[in-house]
Formats: sequence, structure tokens, C-alpha cells
Amino acid sequence: MKLMAKRLLLPLIIGATYATSAAAGVLLDTGPGGTTLGGYDLSLTQWLAASFTLDDASVVTGFQGWLADRPGTLRVEILSSSKGSPGTSLYVHDIFQPLSAPTQSWVGVSGMDLHLDAGTYFAAFEVPTGYSYHGNMPCCAPKAMLGATMGFGRGSSGVWNLFPRFGLGLQVFGEKANGVPEPTTEVPEPTTLALVGLGIAGLAARRKRA
Repeated sequence: MKLMAKRLLLPLIIGATYATSAAAGVLLDTGPGGTTLGGYDLSLTQWLAASFTLDDASVVTGFQGWLADRPGTLRVEILSSSKGSPGTSLYVHDIFQPLSAPTQSWVGVSGMDLHLDAGTYFAAFEVPTGYSYHGNMPCCAPKAMLGATMGFGRGSSGVWNLFPRFGLGLQVFGEKANGVPEPTTEVPEPTTLALVGLGIAGLAARRKRA
């Protein structure tokens, strides 16, 4: 009877633990930029990028920027850091669907599976030749000014230049490479505690009967 009780309890504990840790978390969230038009121009003549730092090896599942949501097509990209500036391209995704104009919203990509080592990277928002987006990324994301990101603009010369005060709204989603979500859930949910409690109570009752 004791062996049977342990066999019943183990799946409850495993299932409850998985339920609290399966979903991917947020690796960076600067908060949104402003709600009025204006800010940093995003067009054929100027692309925008912001840095984010991973403390541990992680799997990035998506990212998005706070844009003036105008109709058009654009490209989003993840790049390495080279001497503190955007470097080699690691991920590229084209956004072709028309955007509803003119409001402000998060625009980006999900469903990624990009494995990155600990370090600094850049999320870029670009309008290559032949793409039609012409808008801006409104200033100013509340946490960007606290040093969470460095901002860069790239002109027709192809060189990324540092913006000394940059308010790009950026969100990066994912989990640590070992499968632990960010942020880690330290306190079990009430339903988890209830399941574990029922299992322990059942084990104690079976021991008394034995």
C-alpha cells in the first residue's frame, strides 16, 4: 500500500511543477514608448536598433518594438554585438502584412527558436530598399532611460551611430537554455499547493491504514 501511494503521489508533484514552469517568460521589457506621433524616424534612410543583454544562455522565442503603427512592410533582425555596435546578423524576419494606421502598438515576431549565449545583442527594425514602411518609434520607453538598452540609428552610409539618449520600446521573450523560464517562478500557484497537499494527505492516510 505504501508503494502504491508513492506511485500516485509522484505524478501529481511532477505535473504540478511542470504547470508552473512550462511557459516562456520575458527576458527584457522597457515598457512602451509614447502615445503620440513623433520620436525616432524609421524609414529607408534610417534604421533603428537597441541592445539587450542576456545574463545566461537563453532561447529567444520572440521580440517586438513600440512603433507608430502605419501601413507598410519592414524587417526585424537580431544581431550580435561588435565593439559595442550592431554586428553580424543572427536572425531576420520580414513583416509583410499591412499595419493599421496611425496608432502606436507593439510590432514584431513570435515563434522563434534562437539559441543565444550569455552576452549583449541588438534587436533592429529596418526598412530595406523595396519595403514601404515610413514612420517612427515614439519616445520614450520608461525603462530604456535607465540604461536597459543602447540605441543606434543607421543611415544611408550603412554605419550604426549611437544615440546618446534613446527611448526605444523593446520587449524580448524567451527562457534560459536549460528550460527554466524567465523570470523563474519561485512561489507555487495555489492550485499547485492544493495538488501536492492532497497527495501528501493521501499518503499519510494510507500509512495509518497500513
